[in-house]
Amino acid sequence: MDRVYEKALPEERLFGILPNCSHAYCVGCIRRWRHSRAFQSTVIKACPECRIPSSYYIPHKYWISDVAEKEKLIRAFKARTGKIRCKFFLRGHCP
Repeated sequence: MDRVYEKALPEERLFGILPNCSHAYCVGCIRRWRHSRAFQSTVIKACPECRIPSSYYIPHKYWISDVAEKEKLIRAFKARTGKIRCKFFLRGHCP
């Protein structure tokens, strides 16, 4: 995957932090992986390297390796996104 801090545009210099593993990806790379049609949904909703499932990723300016800091980031992300209505709610399942 690309080196995040070497991206040309500042808005591209974001990490896509997966909550269930410690591998580092740029947010653009993890988005491309998640939109891939080459693999089953269970595969693309997992880490490209270790295949540990993560149902979401967190865009963040900095890489967080400290476990306590990562848990804090995850709680804050869930608190923010928990207030947003899900556009798939009426379907009865997540894509």
